Order: sequence, then C-alpha cells, then structure tokens
Amino acid sequence: PEGADMLFIISLIIVALFIYFLKDSLKKYANIFYIGAAVISIAVFLLEFLPMHLFVKNNILGIFAKGSLGTAMFVVVMYTGALPKGNKLIAPLMKIRGKLSITAAILVLCHNFTYGMTYFRMLFTKTSLLSATQLAAAVISLVLIAIMIVLTVTSFPSVRKKMQAKKWKQLQRTAYVFYGLMYVHIILINIPYARLGLGMYVANVVIYSIVFLGYAAMRISKAISVKAARITDDELLAIHEKRFTRILDIALTNNNDVVILGAFGCGAFENNPGVVAAAAKNVVEKYIHAFRVIEFAVYCSPRDSHNYDVFSSVLGNMKQGHKR
Repeated sequence: PEGADMLFIISLIIVALFIYFLKDSLKKYANIFYIGAAVISIAVFLLEFLPMHLFVKNNILGIFAKGSLGTAMFVVVMYTGALPKGNKLIAPLMKIRGKLSITAAILVLCHNFTYGMTYFRMLFTKTSLLSATQLAAAVISLVLIAIMIVLTVTSFPSVRKKMQAKKWKQLQRTAYVFYGLMYVHIILINIPYARLGLGMYVANVVIYSIVFLGYAAMRISKAISVKAARITDDELLAIHEKRFTRILDIALTNNNDVVILGAFGCGAFENNPGVVAAAAKNVVEKYIHAFRVIEFAVYCSPRDSHNYDVFSSVLGNMKQGHKR
C-alpha cells in the first residue's frame, strides 16, 4: 500500500515507546490491552466505511488498517528471539513477548478484515479478476491467518498450561513459517509496482527486505552459535555431578539431615533429564547414609510428566539409609 514504508517506520517508533513506557503495565494487565486492541480494530474496520479526509483514512486509520502497527509488534517479537545471547534487551522483552504477540495478532486482524472484504471476496467469487501476484498474496494471507490464530490461542497462559511443554514448543516453531510467509506476502503486494519504478513501492521492498532478511540472518547466526556451544552428554554429566556434590557437601558442613534436590536445568534450559538423573544417582549413592532424608522435588503438569517419569525410573529403586 502506498505510504506503507513511512507508516511502518512510524509504527516501529510507536511500538518502541509503547514497550519502554508500558511494558510493566502490559505484563500486569494484559487482558485490558487485548480488549483495547480489539476495540480499536473493530472501530477502525467500521470507520473504513465512512467518508473522511484522505489523509486521515490513509495515515491515521491506515496505521491500523494497513497492518503497519501490528506488523511492527511482530517484528519486535521476531527480533527478541534473534538477539545474541547476553543482550540486555532479551530479559525485559522475553517477559512480554507472548503478550505482545497476542496484541499484534488482534491488531493485524483489522488489516485482514479490511482488505479481506475486497480480496477474499474476489478470491472466492471472481478469481479471474485477480492478478497472479494478488492471487498468491490472498492465498498466503489465508494461511497466515490460520497460523496466527493457532499461535495466538496457544500463547495464552491458560491454554499453554494444558499442553505438553515439548509439543507447545514444536507448535510455536511454526512462527518461523509465519514470519517467512509474512515477508513473501508483503513482497508480492509491492513488487509489481516496484518493477514499474514507483518509488514508494521500491522503498517498501527495500525496507521490509532489510527487516525480514536481517532477522533471518541474525536468527540463523544465533542458531549456529547455540549449536556450537552445546555440550556433550558426558560433559553435562560431569557438570551436574560436580553440582550435586557441591550441594551435598555444603549440606553436610552445615549439619543438615534433610536435603531437597531437583531436576536441575530440565525445564527452560532443556537439559537431558536422563543425564541429570544419572548424575544425581552417581552422587547420591555416595551420600546415601550421610543424611536422614534426600528427596527430589520434580515438578510435572498433568499433561507432561516426562521429567518426573525419568527421575522416578533412574532413582526409584534407591534405598534411603539412616544417618549415622
């Protein structure tokens, strides 16, 4: 859409300011922001049917109707996952990443409905009137909406808690498909006019290519560095044996007779629970008579008991002795 490049840049600034000033409020009162985004989307969609000054229609309502603001939020969500390890922005952004993606999806639906009134109607009733690029863009848009709805629904904590962690993460990886198709959709819309030499559309292609291809480069680079930094199971075993030994030695020094341990690193850090449980068994066997009680508190949800099952299998047959 004409002027989309400036609207997108303005939207990035607005989103940056929104995060800076309202990130804590978004974290605490997310539902209020979701409702606000829904009200704005519905209002903009309805106002599109009313006569108004072209500037207001293209630039004020346009920042919502053209999907610029929602896309800018998705860009922040994208880049949060691509930032190099240790970046100071990761911690504050990760706390609101899910909430920001839900808000973005609600705002983008305004764009889907506004333009869908024309292009989806043509797609299903007058396909011959669509050019090849318009047809492809419309079909991709439907796929994007389907993926976005699934990702959005499963981003709500109440839904996420009911899913197995592994399956949830696998599902969320379809976000990479979503980001890629979003870029293709935008390029398909702009490239025919850019090829005619229309400056505004050339700028759109350049700006969005820098943003999306830049993200792809950063994400691939991060994936390669993370893979290179991964340690072997033997190295992980040694690390956790040292960790369990250190904990139990401190407990002995302080005359504790009850020790509560856990499945260290087997949650968000995705350590192999079999290796961690094996390390625990190797160390605990040496201290089995040094404490009255050695317990393992391994959390599991009703739908995901993997860590508990592994620890139970590895440690379940160990017999607790009496402290001498």
